[in-house]
Amino acid sequence: MTMNDYAWQCDKGLTDCMKHVLNNALFCDVTLLVGECEEEVSAHKLVLVSRSPVFYASFEGPLAEKGQLVIKDIEKDTFELFLHYLYTDSITLTNENVTSILYCARKYCVDKLTWRCELFMEDKIDAENVFGIMEEAHTYGLTTLKEKCLKYLVQNIEEALASESFSLICKHCIGSILRMDSLNISEEKLFEHVIRWAGAECSRRNLQTTDKNKRLVLGENIKLIRFPVMADSYFKDKVASGMLLDADEVINVFLYNFSKNDGNCRQSTFEVASRCYRRVLRFRKTLRERQVSDEKNDIAFESSVPVTLHGVTVYTPKEQCETQIVCIDVFDHNKSSIASVDSHYFEHSSRKVHDVFLDQPIRIAPNKRYTISTKTSYWVKSFYGTRGRDCVQFRDGTISFYNAALSESSDSDYDWASTTVDKGQIAGLLLS
Repeated sequence: MTMNDYAWQCDKGLTDCMKHVLNNALFCDVTLLVGECEEEVSAHKLVLVSRSPVFYASFEGPLAEKGQLVIKDIEKDTFELFLHYLYTDSITLTNENVTSILYCARKYCVDKLTWRCELFMEDKIDAENVFGIMEEAHTYGLTTLKEKCLKYLVQNIEEALASESFSLICKHCIGSILRMDSLNISEEKLFEHVIRWAGAECSRRNLQTTDKNKRLVLGENIKLIRFPVMADSYFKDKVASGMLLDADEVINVFLYNFSKNDGNCRQSTFEVASRCYRRVLRFRKTLRERQVSDEKNDIAFESSVPVTLHGVTVYTPKEQCETQIVCIDVFDHNKSSIASVDSHYFEHSSRKVHDVFLDQPIRIAPNKRYTISTKTSYWVKSFYGTRGRDCVQFRDGTISFYNAALSESSDSDYDWASTTVDKGQIAGLLLS
C-alpha cells in the first residue's frame, strides 16, 4: 500500500473527502437494507443524524431502532442519490428522478432538498406536465408550487387539458381547478374535460361509466361547475337530458336563466360568474420605442353593466433581451385600493402585449368609476398604444375610459402624462 493510499485527504476539500468515505465505505457504522430486495447500503450515523431529524429519531431518540434499518419504500438507486446529497449537498435532478428524490426529502424532513426539487419542477411547468407537477405539489403539501401550476393554467388551460396527465390527477386537484375564477376556456369545454376525467376515475374504481357514477366520483366538485354560464341550448342538450344533475338542480338552472333574461334574477345553486375572460383593448394603433423607467401609468374606466375584472393588459419591451417589472393597483370609486399585483416580471413578446392577472378577480359595479394604476421599473424600449378609444363595446354593455389622476385639470395638462385615453402603456382590461 502506497503513501497515496493513506493520504487521499491531503488535496481534497470537505465535500470531496465526504464523497470519498461514502464511495469507498470507509469507517461505516450502520447498514441500511433498502428496497423490496433489502439491498445493503453502508453509511455513517453521524452524517445521517446530523442531516435528518427522522434518522436522528431512528438511531438516537427514545424510539431508536435496534440493529439494521430497513427502508423498503425507496429503491436502492434513488436512496444512493439521496445519500450522496446528505454527504455532499450536491445532487443532479432530472425529470426521471425528481419525484422519487422529493419523496426521500419529505420522508426524512430534508427541507433544503425539498426546496431544490420544488424549484426544479417549477422551472419544468408546461402544458404537457403541469397536472403531474400539480399532483406532486398537492401530495407533498407544496402550496407555492401548486399555486404556480394554477397560475400557469389561467392562460394555458386548453392546451394543458389536452394532455394525458389531466385524466390522472386526484379529485382534490380537480376541485382546485374548478374553484378558479379566471380560465381562458368556455364553461362548456371545461365541463367536457371534467366529465372525461370522471369517466377515467370510474374506470380506475371499476365502476360503470354512467352519469350517476360520474357524479359519485366528482363528489362536491359537481357544485363548482358553472352550469348557468353555459349556452341554454348546450345545457338543455348535453346536461339536462342526462342524469348528472337531479331534477331540482336542472330546474334551478332553467329558472335562473329565465329570470335573468326577464330582469328579475333568482338565486342560483351554482356560481353564475363567467371565468372565461376576454381582452378589451382600447387602442387603434401600436407604436414602437418609447423609453419606460420607474414611471406611473393611470387610466380610469366605467362599465355600463356588471362585469368581472381579471387583470390588465400592458405593452411589452421591444427588445428580446429586455425584462420589465410592473406593479399594479386597482382603486374603486372611493379611491380605496381593492386589488394589487406586486413585482410581476415579463419579457418581450411577439404579441407586443402581456396579460397581468389579479390574484383574485374583482366584481365591477355598473356606472362606478375605477382606476388602474401601474408602475414600471428598469429603462426599456417599450411598445405603446395611440389613437385610443374612449368607449369599447363589451358583450351587452359599454366600457368607457377616462383620464385619471389629473381629473381636476384641463385636457392640455395631459400632454406630459405617460398614459391617457389617447395614448399609453395600459393596453386594455381582462374582463368577463
